[in-house]
Amino acid sequence: MRNRIRTMYLNVRAALATLATVVVVGAFLAPAAAAAVEKGEYCAVILSKERDANGVSKVLSKECSTVSAADAHRKAGVEGGVSIAADTKLASLYRHQDYGDLMVDLYGQYGPCDHEGYTFILDGEYAYALSSVIGHNSCTWSKLTSEGGYYEYHALPVRNIGALNDNTKVIHLWRG
Repeated sequence: MRNRIRTMYLNVRAALATLATVVVVGAFLAPAAAAAVEKGEYCAVILSKERDANGVSKVLSKECSTVSAADAHRKAGVEGGVSIAADTKLASLYRHQDYGDLMVDLYGQYGPCDHEGYTFILDGEYAYALSSVIGHNSCTWSKLTSEGGYYEYHALPVRNIGALNDNTKVIHLWRG
């Protein structure tokens, strides 16, 4: 009887620890309010190597343009006070498989991907929209994670992210 009570206690304790983890991860990945990206709009995000307590790369700037991807990148540099000559294109994220409908280009302020890489939360206008990814400048691998914590590794480029299509909350890019 004593062993059965101890087993029940350990099971309840494990369930509570799992629930606490889900709550913490859910709060960490909660989407931020942001305007939707219009069709035909190009966006650029400039990331820092500096990370927050959760390991997410700091967003230095995020801007969009109806003119071109290059214009969005230029605006992101101007608005964020970042020299675009010093940053490096890391990845292009697409709404549809086979690289259809460019959603956003990610740039790294401190150069190409290395073994640590960059981590970006797909929130607001990018939440639940990712379908394919092209890596640039040594970004050869990605770890895609859903809000529920399910993850997959993909060599880049990836034409179709499969089970995480329209269900990705976090993308981590690095050189593999």
